[in-house]
Amino acid sequence: MAGSSGHHLDPDPQTEPDRIRPLSTSYACCMKAFGIAALVLLAGCSTHRPQSRVLGQAFSLPHGESVAIRSEGLTVAFTEVNEDSRCPTGATCITAGQASVTLRLAKSASDISVLLTIPGDANAEFEGYTVTLLDLLPYPSIGHALRPEEYAASLLVERR
Repeated sequence: MAGSSGHHLDPDPQTEPDRIRPLSTSYACCMKAFGIAALVLLAGCSTHRPQSRVLGQAFSLPHGESVAIRSEGLTVAFTEVNEDSRCPTGATCITAGQASVTLRLAKSASDISVLLTIPGDANAEFEGYTVTLLDLLPYPSIGHALRPEEYAASLLVERR
């Protein structure tokens, strides 16, 4: 007497169409969400190829991005703004302050992180190259706290 309690496992779509519809709507919605998520993941998995730059020519490198000097097999990535204590535009300061950034340098199997500071120790030696931090933009201003992604390092890479 399994059916005498009034409960059954498989509802009849003719007598209980509303119980079936939410399941199929839910399934379709989940499949759409899964499809969208899959597309987003696939787009995120695309191979990011760094912009190419020329040895001996200054270039701007936005925070979080990397460039390749393809002729040299060298890659430079701007990974972090460690400090920006430069006197903001429009302020009167006792000292000029300084800005420090971390770059990741890679060539073949070698990979290092370097800290460059302006003014100060703005150069790093790596695998026969000198990497110089020329500037960090934008310059601070009163009333606007800069987020890391707003910065760009002005760099020069030369052969020693």
